[in-house]
Amino acid sequence: MKKFITKTNKYLLENYPNIWNTKIVWVLLISLILHFIFFCFGFLTFINPETLHETRVVDIYFENGTVFMNIILFILITVIWLSYLFKNNTFKSLYSLKSKQLFGQLLMYIIIILSISSFYISYNYGIKTYISINYDDERIEDEIKKSNKVAVFFSHNLGHYTLDERYYPAPFDTLYCSQSKPYSRANYDYEDFETLKPILKPIDSSLPHLKFLDKRYYYYSLYKKIGSLNQGLQDENYKGFVYYKTEDTLRTYYYKDTIFDITKIEKSAHPSYYNYSSIFFQLSDSNNFINYSYVTEPHYYGRENEFLEEKINLNKQSHAFLKRNDANEILVALTDFLEICSNYKVKHNLTPKVWFDLVYHPDDFKINALIRKEPKEDFEFFDEENKTPIEVFKQKLLTDYYIETNKLHNLFENVEDIKHSTPFLDSINVFLWLSFLIAAVILMFRTTGLKTFILTIVSAGVLSIFIGLSATIYEFTYRYHGNNLEYFTMYLSLILLLIIILIPISFAYRLKKIIVGICLNLSYIGFIIFIVLVMGLISMYQEKICYNTRIGPCNTIWDLFNIGWSPILFIINLIILYFYTKVIKKWKALPEA
Repeated sequence: MKKFITKTNKYLLENYPNIWNTKIVWVLLISLILHFIFFCFGFLTFINPETLHETRVVDIYFENGTVFMNIILFILITVIWLSYLFKNNTFKSLYSLKSKQLFGQLLMYIIIILSISSFYISYNYGIKTYISINYDDERIEDEIKKSNKVAVFFSHNLGHYTLDERYYPAPFDTLYCSQSKPYSRANYDYEDFETLKPILKPIDSSLPHLKFLDKRYYYYSLYKKIGSLNQGLQDENYKGFVYYKTEDTLRTYYYKDTIFDITKIEKSAHPSYYNYSSIFFQLSDSNNFINYSYVTEPHYYGRENEFLEEKINLNKQSHAFLKRNDANEILVALTDFLEICSNYKVKHNLTPKVWFDLVYHPDDFKINALIRKEPKEDFEFFDEENKTPIEVFKQKLLTDYYIETNKLHNLFENVEDIKHSTPFLDSINVFLWLSFLIAAVILMFRTTGLKTFILTIVSAGVLSIFIGLSATIYEFTYRYHGNNLEYFTMYLSLILLLIIILIPISFAYRLKKIIVGICLNLSYIGFIIFIVLVMGLISMYQEKICYNTRIGPCNTIWDLFNIGWSPILFIINLIILYFYTKVIKKWKALPEA
């Protein structure tokens, strides 16, 4: 092995001295091996399905210590690489180096830093590969379908089975349900209770309604008004609506009309599986993706009702499942779901037969038992004195059986998040600019020497303090004159950067070499900052003009490519630095005096 390394180094020194000088071949070889190791680590991360039970495991790289391993390896490899790099002092005098070779050194520094800092990408692609192989789309979709079918019998939350969750059959799909409770602050979770009184005032109990414990359910037919989006929700002509729908530029507002005698079609408000209109999990790339945050409680008075049709369809599906009243079909569905739970190590203490007996009441499918989401605690506290009737009812129905369905939901969500993640696109811009910054610092040190490099750092700090103090004085002086601090700070920064950039280009022979060297070092990073500041000013003026003329939408120069600006600016910066290498060579040739 030693002989091979010696022979390779000799060949590179004789034929590609620039490559030999940077040791890029050996660093890339080591980084390639480490990238493969990180890929394997990622591939093995989720072998145990229990690791997918928590939320947001897509960020596990930052939570399980892998990021620290990456940082330690990066520092270790960088230190060893720099120790070999700095052995070669030929570069310090730029002896026999052309401008393009100098620029080639910078590119190789960037590539080296990028290769030893981006193990995050390999690790996450290892995770994606494992999930794609072991949780294929067809299997996951089938398991989600089975889970959604049996979700009607989860029996976790009584609120999913109350009468106000009924949207099917007709006329429930065209009515608005309004609830009335005892009028007290304890029934609502709002801080400013007084402002809600006009909305939550009790309804006349003589009107037709259904009652369950302390809840009364009143149903209204609706009438509608059609307006435009420009009118806004506070328009006096459209106030008092119960919900609204938005389509294109039109907004349809729905209002309570007349009371509907619900007792003619429904005899009881007792919670029932027939009322279930939710869903356990739905893939976000589904054609009918739904955000199930919508509820029809008066608490949400005035909210947009975007998902009424979906809620109707879901209620229709669960209704049809129950109406078939096929005991064998229900038992098979429960069995399939518990098998899924067992496969993914989701804990529960149910058997299909026990669960079936808890939920199967074919006459009316009323809720007679509640199942926990987690095991019963050894010590459970109940406020016996202040319990509401509905809390007493829940406590009577609550059993010791449980299914940790939230963990299965997290697993499905994590699998979907990992499959749709894009580690390369999400992180490459960060690694590119990090690599450029470190590479520029190394180039500063190697071209100008330690003394100039240290003075460059000090100068950058002094300039930052000067800009900060100037902005503070400006703000204190003109705070009451309507002047914009952002414009002043950006223009001051632009002027200073322009001076710094121009000194090595136009005034190299008129100033001391060390002063020019400091400006030279600051210019490595100053070019891109200058471009960003110019684009920022353009964007600010665009927004100001748009605001004054009230012409929308207010798109700025940043909206032209959005995140795509990052690689564009990176390439522009490299092109500028390619031509700037001539200035570096010219500075190196300056006399010391």
